[in-house]
Amino acid sequence: MILKKLFKKYNRIVLKSFIYLLIFHALDFCVSKAFELPAFQVFSIQNLVASDFTYNDLFYRAQGKAGFKDVKRKHKEEIILVNTAELDGEEFRLNLANLLDSIEKFNPKAVGIDFTFSMDTSITGTPELLEVSERYRNLVLAQSNEANYLSYSAKVTRGNVDFPLEQFSIRYYQGGDKSFAFKLFNKVRGVKETPVFCSRDSFPIVYSCVHDGMVSYEEKMNDNYEVNYKTIAGEKLLENPAEYSSAIKNNIIIIGHLGRNQFDMEDRFPVPTDTNDVVNRVPLMPGPVIHANALSNMLDNQYFTTPNNWLSFLLYNIIMLILIFFIIQHSMKILLIGGLVIISIIWIWLSIYIMEFKIYIQVGSTLVGLLILEEFIEVFDPFVVNWYAKLKKSLSKIKK
Repeated sequence: MILKKLFKKYNRIVLKSFIYLLIFHALDFCVSKAFELPAFQVFSIQNLVASDFTYNDLFYRAQGKAGFKDVKRKHKEEIILVNTAELDGEEFRLNLANLLDSIEKFNPKAVGIDFTFSMDTSITGTPELLEVSERYRNLVLAQSNEANYLSYSAKVTRGNVDFPLEQFSIRYYQGGDKSFAFKLFNKVRGVKETPVFCSRDSFPIVYSCVHDGMVSYEEKMNDNYEVNYKTIAGEKLLENPAEYSSAIKNNIIIIGHLGRNQFDMEDRFPVPTDTNDVVNRVPLMPGPVIHANALSNMLDNQYFTTPNNWLSFLLYNIIMLILIFFIIQHSMKILLIGGLVIISIIWIWLSIYIMEFKIYIQVGSTLVGLLILEEFIEVFDPFVVNWYAKLKKSLSKIKK
């Protein structure tokens, strides 16, 4: 009886709410399709305001250094990064081949090289690099969808190092079982231990480091020494390999360009762990460090659970429907703005809180929807009211 009374009282508003939601989606679809045209390669309604920003990134800001210890890497194999910045030059391939020879002597579990090489075999050191690549069974070489590669035999393992093109800040890791990190994981643990989330085309990275994710192997007094990935300078490793034998033995080595200094932007990307900026980020974390984080997720079987597309769509629409109902019910502007602000704050807090339990729901698009919803309804209200009146009149005639 109560439900019947409520339905009779609010049926008009509920119907109007559904109409507004359908118009909103239709408009979003049309604008999205328009922006797919070459002249409008911009964004859809839902990311019109927040092109790169997502409130989920506040999780890392809220965690701080102490919080990162909660997601501390548990795998026994340490991931050591070797910086080749000072090896760049005409003899880079030769130096890299010698570096691999030095590393191999101390029996690492796996070695990854985050470089793609051109097909030019006349470059100094190419024969040596090819020889060590063919010989070394625990080696993974990088490959990219946009590169022409040096020709290797089928015995050489290669992994995709590309990050999703639609990302500016790197939040997701892509490639599934063809990715660079996954190929390294297979060298260490084998196919039988493959984590379930690795079968996805992409997954949100659980970053287990802070800021740029690096700390020098020698800087043991650094505050982030236990949190960030340890780095060794390639030229020092070449000069005195024995000094780093304990760092290499039974560990995983990723070789790549980590930069000469903080101003070296080569192969760096904006990331959510940036402790300085939440928006307008600069490229901060080197690609090898991002691969190291993804590999750590696989080794620890640690990942964010993400709702499937249908569940996300349903959740988004339930929120929008409730808000449309709320906006139609209350005409006071201050009350509307206050309500939207409160709901937004609760939604942001909830999304950050559940990330503690490794559940990842991206809220940026929902909040952008909230920002434009009130204005959207104000624009379309006369049309909807007029259409509803005509519909009601038509239905009355049919009943008679």
